Amino acid sequence: MTHDNVVAWNFASHGNGIAGNGIAGVTIHGHQPGLHMDGNEILDNNIGRNNTVGDMIGLFPPAKNHPDLRTTTILVGSATHIAVLIAGNHVHHDYYGIYIDGFVRATFGGNHYRRVHTQVKFT
Repeated sequence: MTHDNVVAWNFASHGNGIAGNGIAGVTIHGHQPGLHMDGNEILDNNIGRNNTVGDMIGLFPPAKNHPDLRTTTILVGSATHIAVLIAGNHVHHDYYGIYIDGFVRATFGGNHYRRVHTQVKFT
């Protein structure tokens, strides 16, 4: 189970920046229905180029799986209905800033985008 977690305050200036990963810099995958994954938050991070090799995601039915084959900062994909807060992040140097796949209810606020082709992609 992954629920009520917070990924926060990762900044390159403190040696904790998030960049250069094969999948999105912050990734939440809920592959099968019936998981308890609600209440996660992605807050106040500095996240650069990630998802350098692509992410097949792999959601089980009834969700439709849409692989993410572009560079991506934050990815949330779930075959279970979940809610996630994504706020206050500095997102840069990716094709997709935020990629949402499956049964995800995302709340956004105060994210900053620089050199990002598509700020938020819903599939």
